[in-house]
Amino acid sequence: MTLGMTVSASEFTIADVETILYTNEEAELLSNADANSVVLNKEEMPDHAPILVTGITSNGYFRVNLDGIYYIAGNGITGKRR
Repeated sequence: MTLGMTVSASEFTIADVETILYTNEEAELLSNADANSVVLNKEEMPDHAPILVTGITSNGYFRVNLDGIYYIAGNGITGKRR
């Protein structure tokens, strides 16, 4: 895992990281690090898929890169592949 600088946003901060983690059955691809943000492609988010995490937010979300920047809540990511 690579740790980098911390970036501030209006309601949370993001610590830059670069690591591969895995989705689980709770994973929802979100447009922002917010429970009220738009859910994108729920049907297309496979369980146990490797995903590039590029940041961890102070409010419990992972910033991910999937041909664009998105977010997944902490309960949707795991460190172990099943």
